[in-house]
Amino acid sequence: MAQNSESTHAGEANTIHFVGIAGTGMRALSQLAVARGYIVTGSDRSFDQGQQQELRRLFEKGGIEIFPQDGSGVGETTAAVVVSGAVEETIQDVADAKAKNVPIFARSEFLSSLAEEYHTSIAVAGTSGKTTVVAMLGHILAQAGMDPTVVNGGATLDQPEDAGIGNARIGAGDVIIYEADESDGSLVRYHPTVSVITNLARDHFEEQEVLQMFAGLVGQTKGAVVAGIEVAEKLQAMKIENAPEFVRYSVYSGPDRAFPVAVKETGWGIKFGLDSADFELTIPGEHNMLNAVAAVLAAKQLGVAPQISAQALTSFAGVRRRLELLGEVNRIRVVDDYSHNPAKIEAALRTLRPRSRFLHVVFQLHGFAPAKFMREQLVEVFARNLGKTERVILPEIYYAGGSASKDISAKDIVEDLKARGVNAQYSEGLFEVQEDLLHSVNPGDIILVMGARNPDLPVFAEGIVQAIARMA
Repeated sequence: MAQNSESTHAGEANTIHFVGIAGTGMRALSQLAVARGYIVTGSDRSFDQGQQQELRRLFEKGGIEIFPQDGSGVGETTAAVVVSGAVEETIQDVADAKAKNVPIFARSEFLSSLAEEYHTSIAVAGTSGKTTVVAMLGHILAQAGMDPTVVNGGATLDQPEDAGIGNARIGAGDVIIYEADESDGSLVRYHPTVSVITNLARDHFEEQEVLQMFAGLVGQTKGAVVAGIEVAEKLQAMKIENAPEFVRYSVYSGPDRAFPVAVKETGWGIKFGLDSADFELTIPGEHNMLNAVAAVLAAKQLGVAPQISAQALTSFAGVRRRLELLGEVNRIRVVDDYSHNPAKIEAALRTLRPRSRFLHVVFQLHGFAPAKFMREQLVEVFARNLGKTERVILPEIYYAGGSASKDISAKDIVEDLKARGVNAQYSEGLFEVQEDLLHSVNPGDIILVMGARNPDLPVFAEGIVQAIARMA
């Protein structure tokens, strides 16, 4: 699949059509395809519904033509169709591709083929922290002069305005860093030079299933595997054939791992020492400190000294929707976060609770199947991490369309939470929550907006900041 349009002739099939192009992984990959010489087109249900028009404009500005999701994007020059994991086979683009015998590739298949074109590839996997580690590592290698290409699941906050869509960085160097997502079981398609595996938890699959995917990635990694201590121990116990060296890390000290020392929280950031270098992050949380440790250890595998990494990370601004501080008005802070599984939610709550007088959480589940799968764990994590000086509001579960079975409601989760003594309430819609928040928030409070997939979540969060400013 990895041949670009420089080797094709006019009239030949040389176009790649991305179905579900607005998805975070797809939008980055489509930009990489353009950079590698392909003609790229795309379609997305959200565009057909009139949503995300600014994103559509950025695609078109970058030379990617957007079609309705009615099959019209699959034409005579279409060499292949790339589909995201959220795309159903009944979508007309997919049906037309099958009818016309156009090859169909999963996003991970196409990414894997493009990654093989680089001398060095780094795959970052794990239940939580992947996006931030990829962004940190890309920032470090860029500052070290390697000019890497980065394919990520989230946009960096310091991306230049003229650089296009912020979750892809197209570099001239021979290194590619990419987020290797376990949600579609595709980890076994990658053959990286170095792998990073941050952690393991129940999310899209049971832990043992995810562990098997990680084992497949380990067995296909050519160099070292940088891994959090807990998941590293489980993988090493599996005696994986052809397993490379493990570089293990943890928040706790030990002779068999790297670990941060002299840890000190500093307002909205955190300081620590690692490998004789002093680090200072401008983003909060122990989990982000561990993300930085993983990135530094991975960079070290490519010959980047920790001191260089430390200098680079002082200017790392963070990732959009990863504990992103949208604004502070009258000592009221609004934070937007992509957390959607129990481990990520717990990390966000543990980070923000000590920094707030009263924590107001708005959490929207991103699908009916995930809601059912994670129901008990979600209830447990909120019950364990929210006290009497916090509350959580659950708007109805986000429905993106398709054939999902609507056999659970956010109301059910709210009732479970109330039974555990959590100050929880239900809302039919997302934007209906705003008036409630405006009348109950006070100086020193933090409003935390959490959830994935729904493009209205960051719009809602920004709207809260603006509304508070108008009240000031």
